[in-house]
Amino acid sequence: MPEETDRVDANSLPNDKFGFRIYGVMAHLPEPQASQTREFHRLIGADDLATKPHCSIDNFWGPDDLDAVKAALTDVAKIHRPFETSIDFDDLNLGAWGCAYGLKHNDDHFCRLAPGVRGALGRRGSSAGQAAVREAMVPLTKRLRPADRPYWPHTTMVLDAKPHERPLMEANLQKVDMTGTMRFESIEMIGRVGPSRGGEYQILSSFPLLG
Repeated sequence: MPEETDRVDANSLPNDKFGFRIYGVMAHLPEPQASQTREFHRLIGADDLATKPHCSIDNFWGPDDLDAVKAALTDVAKIHRPFETSIDFDDLNLGAWGCAYGLKHNDDHFCRLAPGVRGALGRRGSSAGQAAVREAMVPLTKRLRPADRPYWPHTTMVLDAKPHERPLMEANLQKVDMTGTMRFESIEMIGRVGPSRGGEYQILSSFPLLG
């Protein structure tokens, strides 16, 4: 989640006609990584995050038809099988906005690199499954980033970091254990009400990976 100057400020958007400000497609972290992420939040004093620990696959705003979005995600999930991945500790992005880790790309169906996407240290490319999600969402939603920009699948450790949290992030990442394989059997669509800090979100649908 690098700094970007041409993306929409999600925290400036109003809630839409469905009651949500932005939407996300994500895979919620299993244990023990979920608990370790919450421990990181405790260590830096971040107690008002709207979302649960997750791997972020895509995000967007302003859909005209939520049923059409859900149907498109159902179609994507039908052809992708459950996948395993782990945190790529060499792909840490840390800045004033917060911090996040990339995910390891491998030969598994959902996480492998899409054709033409370079896999390298510090990459910001899409995985094949994530690219399929984005392709399905572009015609149906408004984009927080330019539609032609590859999305970086990642695990956010903290978003919209507050000034007093920023100097605590790097040292406290070393105090939690995010190692280990994470297995995901489904992806979820969420809707967020209000800002990333102090807001709330709802899981709108879950899509089993059936490929």
